[in-house]
Amino acid sequence: AILLRNARQHSETVKSLDTRMFELSIFNQIDRELSDTIDLPQVFDMTLDWAMRYTNANAGSLSLYNQNDDELKFVVDLGYESTPEDMAMLRSVSSGGIAHRVALSAFAELVPDVMTDKDYLELSNSIRSHMSVPVLREDRVIAVISIESRQINAFTEDHINFVEKLAARAGVAIDNARLFTETVREREKLSHILAEVADGVIVVSEDERIILINQAAIAAFRLSPE
Repeated sequence: AILLRNARQHSETVKSLDTRMFELSIFNQIDRELSDTIDLPQVFDMTLDWAMRYTNANAGSLSLYNQNDDELKFVVDLGYESTPEDMAMLRSVSSGGIAHRVALSAFAELVPDVMTDKDYLELSNSIRSHMSVPVLREDRVIAVISIESRQINAFTEDHINFVEKLAARAGVAIDNARLFTETVREREKLSHILAEVADGVIVVSEDERIILINQAAIAAFRLSPE
């Protein structure tokens, strides 16, 4: 009996370690992929793709959440048969479903049977189970990852733990991509304004390097664009 118990404990320990190593290798790959891009749509696609791959989900969506307006904006959907137009119409007449509830509570939810949940938003009549996980940044919800399966009770606590770890990484990547996008947009706006100014404008940094110069200044000093 002791030998059997020890053998079983050893087997469970080895299995647990293998699972942990497999998960670590996946997250190493996820970290590399997310750090290699600052393109916001690509961050959305990669995050949802990894969530669905690990959990064997049949469909899923990722939505951005605006706390000020209490509004969910769905930015990517995968695996649904309905057209984007039909899905947008369904969402427009609903309260946001389980994903909105998770955005408000900031806690992940696992729904084994969607037919028992009054807030479930039916985007496909073949879906039977649902899981939504909030993406947090500085204690505020900025997005929600939702995945669905055609099987009842398809998701486990291990799946929630994985997607929560994924969401933590996605929160950083989304913030970085947003910041880069906003910086580029502001720089383009400033460049456009300066191009329309008739006076020469030169911006110099503290180490006396020219960091910005408009076309009027280039022409006045007869400089080459380079």
